[in-house]
Amino acid sequence: MVVFVLPAKRRSFSQPNHGDFMGEDVHMVALMFWLLRQQGFNISSEVFNKFKDSEGKFRESLIIDVHGLLSLYEACHLRCHGDALMEEALPFAITHLESIDETKVSTSLAKQASRALNQPLLKGLLRLEARHYISLYQEEPSHDEVLLALAKLDFNLLQEQHQKEIGKITRCCEEKNLYPTPKQLRRLEFRWDVDAMDGLLEYTQAHYKELLDLYGEIGNELATKGRSYRLVYAKEAMKKQARWYFREAKWFHIGYTPTMEEYMPLALLRTGYEALSITAFVGMGDVVTKDAFEWSLGDCKILKASQIICRFMDDIASH
Repeated sequence: MVVFVLPAKRRSFSQPNHGDFMGEDVHMVALMFWLLRQQGFNISSEVFNKFKDSEGKFRESLIIDVHGLLSLYEACHLRCHGDALMEEALPFAITHLESIDETKVSTSLAKQASRALNQPLLKGLLRLEARHYISLYQEEPSHDEVLLALAKLDFNLLQEQHQKEIGKITRCCEEKNLYPTPKQLRRLEFRWDVDAMDGLLEYTQAHYKELLDLYGEIGNELATKGRSYRLVYAKEAMKKQARWYFREAKWFHIGYTPTMEEYMPLALLRTGYEALSITAFVGMGDVVTKDAFEWSLGDCKILKASQIICRFMDDIASH
């Protein structure tokens, strides 16, 4: 368990020549690197150069430092495109973590390494990873009892809060029948006006009105800049999202289990990447043209690739 306080004001860590990484402990350097990059700080991977020998290879002495290798492995998953040093560090860490002698390390550390190789922290759910680590930390002979008790208390309090919220939501839905029917959803599927709210459930009406108001405000602002055409594409992206949600609702109500081929287009669209990307274009300046919107709503391969990455990472993390 580590408590790390970030500075109040962001500063660039792109230059490794500073005192923050002067130590020779690869675990601490990798841990700081992971925490800072996770928070969006631009820290250079050159901080790991100190752990290389005269031939430019990672030192052999790192092999016996399982704790350090594990932290280095986790840090590698926050590498950027073209980050050659981290690309080199990843297979080095994996190779030696896979071949650790479990008789020479604690059971807890061996379990951490095994789990990390199967699923690094970055691809897990934060609270689930915390729950798993609490159990492993408890097995460490040198664990801090106060810190362990605080971690358990924090986890249990939040879990209890979530349980209460789920209970309230479930009771509310059961008592008021708050699940829209396909007939109700169809009223919203292709329309974009306030009259479409008639006959909808109360909470659906409130949500739909907020959506119309938001797009109305955006439309007014675009009109003053002569870019009203952009709102048409933003609305179409949202309608496309709604149409696929309607299909999913219909499957649920009739008890239909879709095939993988039927489900994947929906699964990708549910990431929200397409609607988000097109909506982001709306507020950009003259750099965005009508062709950019046409490209985004068409068979955009880079957008589809982003959806696939997001979908699978989310599914893996929540599996």
